[in-house]
Amino acid sequence: MDRTLADVSADTAFEIEVVKDNELRAKLRRLGFLDGRVNCQRRLSKGPVVVSRRGTDLALGAGVAKTITITEVEEL
Repeated sequence: MDRTLADVSADTAFEIEVVKDNELRAKLRRLGFLDGRVNCQRRLSKGPVVVSRRGTDLALGAGVAKTITITEVEEL
């Protein structure tokens, strides 16, 4: 079963595997979120997911988070 960003809890490390929306995928690529480990900083109940990578924080709405497939990775 595929996990989505909407399933992630705070303090979880993951890599983004699939972004269904082409425009969103392009934005995430420009911000550097598609080429390595991303951390979930905060997860608001049934609301936005705040993720970070290399000092950049990004809040994604719950609806958007459901369209992003992820793979959890081990913490270093």
